[in-house]
Amino acid sequence: MVRADEYHVVASGPCVDEGDAYCIKRVPNSFCSVTKNECFCQPAYVAIQEEYGITCKPRESIVFFSLLYLLKLANSYSG
Repeated sequence: MVRADEYHVVASGPCVDEGDAYCIKRVPNSFCSVTKNECFCQPAYVAIQEEYGITCKPRESIVFFSLLYLLKLANSYSG
């Protein structure tokens, strides 16, 4: 199994025939790479492994939630 990140495929399979619509149906905010014939997250998004599969989330929200998690973690140690 491949861990998801911004450089990994979010949906495999032949997408060139259908284009971006093929990818968007499987993973919102993704696009079809015509050179690789597979789906990747759009440039402003990163691939995140969720319990139910891979999603493409905005880069900014990942930073925000990571900082929020670290803040909660720090507060749990100080209290």
